[in-house]
Amino acid sequence: MDKPKIFISWSGELSRKCAELIKEFVGTFLYTTDPFLSCHDIGAGAIWFSRIKNELTASSTGIVCLTKENLSKPWILFEAGALANGLAEKRVMTVLIDITNANIEDPLAQFNHTNITDRVSMRKLLGTICDSLDESVKPNNNAIDSYVASNWEKFSEAVQMACDDSKSTDERDGPLRSQEEKVDEILSRIRNLDRRVERINTSNHARFLRDTDSLTSDRGLRLRTLDDSEINPNEPSVSMIKNVIKLLDAGVSITGIMKYLGRYGFSIYDSRNIIGIAESQFKLNKNDIDQMEST
Repeated sequence: MDKPKIFISWSGELSRKCAELIKEFVGTFLYTTDPFLSCHDIGAGAIWFSRIKNELTASSTGIVCLTKENLSKPWILFEAGALANGLAEKRVMTVLIDITNANIEDPLAQFNHTNITDRVSMRKLLGTICDSLDESVKPNNNAIDSYVASNWEKFSEAVQMACDDSKSTDERDGPLRSQEEKVDEILSRIRNLDRRVERINTSNHARFLRDTDSLTSDRGLRLRTLDDSEINPNEPSVSMIKNVIKLLDAGVSITGIMKYLGRYGFSIYDSRNIIGIAESQFKLNKNDIDQMEST
């Protein structure tokens, strides 16, 4: 029988270090599970995006490591959204490292939060993961309590060391940003992308979308051709994000959208950012519609 997979999501240096500690803390006790961490578990030469997509799909539990630095990062929002789409809400847990519940906004606010420096909170995280296991391999409460009691001091000290190492960076970064500052950063990212794609001939856009059968064949979908009038030549990446939202709405796979962006010259890193921003906006739009329908 395959081991239940646990996907551990991270973004940024402090988040990565704590994700490594969580993988060891969880994996040592729950040896019947298979925790996945991209910085360790993707071999050299592997197609990383396909591997991450497969792991997201196969995972039964998701742990998202949040810091002040990565709260609004597109990639953390993308992975959290992908986990939420496939798992029950109680099986997606955020681990708060240098922030508190008060710092969390939607869409991340919907998840169960765990404070990495709180022993009781981390014990609950282990218990939630255990609840997803088969009865034949599920540890009892006494075993969980005993493991946490024996290993908490070592784990807590390692977490504190990781936080101390990043303290100087945190001081340079200053306090948590306001919503307006986060929006300004997103706009800045978009404008930076604009400058990198100015040379792209947007007239190829409509012709490419006529060939989208190759991207949507897995769902039997066919997208309508977008008019050139829908493309803003002064801000091509803004238009590109709008088009990615339409592709998400039509059910095009992430792999298909990555190919779509790659045709326009976007790097893997830039494509990740565009998909993350579009995914976040798409979910917010969907939530607004759901709330309107419920009222």
